[in-house]
Amino acid sequence: MADRYWGNRKSIIIGGVLMAIGQLFMFFAGTFYQDAGTASMLMFTGLGFLIFGNGFFKPNISTMVGQLYPIGDKRVDSAFTIFYMGINLGAFLSPLACGWLQENTKGGFHSGFALAGIGMVLGLLTYLVGQPFINEVSGKAGREEDNSVEGRPSAIGALSGAAPFVLCLAGIALMAQGAIQGFGGHFKEMAPGLISGASLLLVSWITLTVTGAVRDRVLVIVVIGLFAVFFWAAFE
Repeated sequence: MADRYWGNRKSIIIGGVLMAIGQLFMFFAGTFYQDAGTASMLMFTGLGFLIFGNGFFKPNISTMVGQLYPIGDKRVDSAFTIFYMGINLGAFLSPLACGWLQENTKGGFHSGFALAGIGMVLGLLTYLVGQPFINEVSGKAGREEDNSVEGRPSAIGALSGAAPFVLCLAGIALMAQGAIQGFGGHFKEMAPGLISGASLLLVSWITLTVTGAVRDRVLVIVVIGLFAVFFWAAFE
């Protein structure tokens, strides 16, 4: 959506708004509603907003940082250092703030979600006020680099041509597995198969729309995503 329609800036704003809404849903789910069904619905709705919001926000904010300077400019490394210092500062302060809210507010740890929503709104306002100071590089350097990639052949040869069909079959198999779980009444086990299968079908369609070295890059994302699953499982 960002690459083809909205651009980085609109996607970042949309993502921030969606995440702020998601945080508030999470806050209401655990604070004002004692009914388990209503609280569960609000929680999953909030998670949905957070998932889509993060998808719009995170990759585009990183891309914007990378486009503040021309390709090869050494200042890009410094920009990302400052960017990640901001992220880590938030990671340092958040547990302290949420711990204080847990002990001193009626909402307990759920108040942390409200604080996160407020923080996101303040961050968005800061971003909007700072728009005049953001000058992305959108000149010849980036476009020439992209064109050269599109013209290169695939590094894996015939395997590249088979990749979309393999991904499609894997996606269909996972969705079928999820559907079988659902028909058997195992609804909690149904979602992973359906979501994973739909994701692979989407990636399969994307790989069909590109060729050569660009398709290789998409397949690299799939491989990295696979290993990221095991990394985060071990991390948690």
